[in-house]
Amino acid sequence: MKRIIATDYDGTLNQGGIKPHVAEAIERFRAAGNLFGVVTGRDVAGSYDVFAREKTFSFDFVLPFNGALALDAQGNVLYNASVRGDVPYGDTTLSRALVRRIWELTGVHCGIAFENRRMDIHPDYPDGGKIGWTKLTPFSDLERDVFGKMDRFCQLNTVCETEERAGEVTAILQAEFGDYVNPLQNGICIDIPVKGMDKGEAVARYAARMGVREEDCWTAGDNYNDLAMLERFHGCAMANGVQAVKDAAEFVCRDIADVVELVMGK
Repeated sequence: MKRIIATDYDGTLNQGGIKPHVAEAIERFRAAGNLFGVVTGRDVAGSYDVFAREKTFSFDFVLPFNGALALDAQGNVLYNASVRGDVPYGDTTLSRALVRRIWELTGVHCGIAFENRRMDIHPDYPDGGKIGWTKLTPFSDLERDVFGKMDRFCQLNTVCETEERAGEVTAILQAEFGDYVNPLQNGICIDIPVKGMDKGEAVARYAARMGVREEDCWTAGDNYNDLAMLERFHGCAMANGVQAVKDAAEFVCRDIADVVELVMGK
């Protein structure tokens, strides 16, 4: 009987790095014929590309953008859930309207991505530039043809100063753009995949594709955007997670090695 473990990355699988005993537990789980992978709010460059390059743990799948994209171990696209960003919206287009509103609410950068393409725009860098490793798209391009190469998107993202403000902005974006996107709070960050997508839906789609029953799916997470998969499947909250996640989960574990022991014990 094949089983799936789908885990969040930051704060769940990665707790100050991937510990050797965690990597060993994953290998043991996969060697028994099971499937292991990551469901994350990160984009492709920050998830699949890093995991494949660094090889700190083995995996069968990666579901970036809170599951709005699915990649197998070789990086092949299994599905993408996206919407057209160039459709008319008020006096502009959907993509521009979303980015404008996110700036108004947060005052910081907004990222928008489709598969392995991504753009980040920041109001304090009107001519482009870089923040850390992120190359910024010039502010002026917003009203030119910047979205010509981003006519579809899987997810937007932004960040707030506090978790409280992130919760407020998430609710506002849901109320105003909920017909198109599904804003999810992730600590002080806000991930904004397309409508209908969250980590629970992502795991369900992958399991169906692989012929695995939903009752044989186990999930692990530590933050609010993990709730959908923890509540839908056997959920394992991390002991370092937010209280809402621990309340919603079936089990509380220290790390992914604990999750593997729990699942294989079952």
